Amino acid sequence: IKSFGGEVVKFAGDALYAIWTCQTIEKSSAAMESHAINIEKCTACAIAISSECNGYKISKSYNRRASSAQSEASSVSNRAQGEVLYNFQDKSAEYEERGAILNVYCGVSEGIMAGVDVVSSSRAEFFLIGKPLKDVAQAEHLAGPGEAVVSPSVHKSLANRRAASDLAFTVLEDGFQRVLWPDHPPVSEMVSYYRDLEGKNSATNEKAQLQIDRLVRSHWRLESVEFSDLG
Repeated sequence: IKSFGGEVVKFAGDALYAIWTCQTIEKSSAAMESHAINIEKCTACAIAISSECNGYKISKSYNRRASSAQSEASSVSNRAQGEVLYNFQDKSAEYEERGAILNVYCGVSEGIMAGVDVVSSSRAEFFLIGKPLKDVAQAEHLAGPGEAVVSPSVHKSLANRRAASDLAFTVLEDGFQRVLWPDHPPVSEMVSYYRDLEGKNSATNEKAQLQIDRLVRSHWRLESVEFSDLG
């Protein structure tokens, strides 16, 4: 997430929320381009997480395997209580391996949100508010293991971008779409591409901002002259 320019802002049970923020909500071409790039980066990150992390073995434990009916009953009881035996020094004992697999579901949405800190004398909590939160919850609900699902507005943005030629969409319900990037490049190459793209956009934004600054300074110089004339 960090490599793609995102920030983890909230944990909720076994889920987490990550955001990609824009500097402004103005409807200028530079701001809209920055927003569109963020949508691309967020979607690429979701695809990378889904493909790289799904099916990941996250834990391993060993329980003594039963050798008789009595020990089997005891073993079942122990497992029901979550007992795990870590004594591996007993070379003559038989053990059975148990593992847990991580399934990942990703949802992507976009829009304006607010972050709110609620603080009391003994506890503080951070909340996110806004329609994107509802959309991302629905997208995640529609996603299966190892899948990424995007909201209708995210799909609309992606469909108008160069990246659309690399992506494959499947229509789900309410305009939500499952998104795939068949044969996507290694994650390191994806990160480098969006870092370079963001750098070019930042240079363009800086140039545009300099032009705006010059216009503003020119405008105020003109206003001061007129004020002087009127005086």
